[in-house]
Amino acid sequence: MNGRIPTESSPERRLAALLRTRLLIYFDAHRVPHPNTPDYADITQEIELHVRREILEGQIDCLRHLAEDVPSIAPWLRAQQQKLAAEVTPIVAEIVRRAKLPPPGRD
Repeated sequence: MNGRIPTESSPERRLAALLRTRLLIYFDAHRVPHPNTPDYADITQEIELHVRREILEGQIDCLRHLAEDVPSIAPWLRAQQQKLAAEVTPIVAEIVRRAKLPPPGRD
């Protein structure tokens, strides 16, 4: 790896750098020419919403488990879960929107 990974400013950028590095190692191991794209900025752009969604869903899961373990604050924890779930909804909608391909003949 190139040493940039731990110093990147976001989980998305660190993960993108790791993925690109692993792809290059794979290409070298299988003697496949390295493509110029996707570069690590392309990968970052592609995964940023997915990483954000996963982080939020992980926080929701933690709150859910905590609510089971600490019933005295369960109502507050459930309210926090709902707030986070409200943040997930538009992210998922954007992921779905971005996944749609343009109509044939339009680039």
